[in-house]
Amino acid sequence: MNFDLFATCLALAGVPLPGDRVIDGRDILPLLKGEALSPHDALYFYHTRTPIGVRGGHWKYYRNYITDNASFWPLKQGPFLFDLDTDPNESYSLVESQPGRAAELAALLEAFDAEMRSNLRGWL
Repeated sequence: MNFDLFATCLALAGVPLPGDRVIDGRDILPLLKGEALSPHDALYFYHTRTPIGVRGGHWKYYRNYITDNASFWPLKQGPFLFDLDTDPNESYSLVESQPGRAAELAALLEAFDAEMRSNLRGWL
């Protein structure tokens, strides 16, 4: 994610992360070198200031929102669940056949959204 660039550049320069705020980004240099996996358990996607999706492993979930994917627009607005291993183009939603996985990722997204709303410091 692009917010990892800040933490990675600071690590490359030997500069510690600021201690007076929460930094979402992580140093991904080991990932770029092929020495480690992603330091994130989940990655979140935004539409302006609203988190609309989350990726956990090879699963990607979107809550209800207007999509630009021609396979769904304008008939279906979500939620969507995709298995990126078998459907990297996000063409076939599995939200109905994998309700447990969808609920798990929806809960992650809701918790993240609540956390962001409780601390708007970064948006002000």
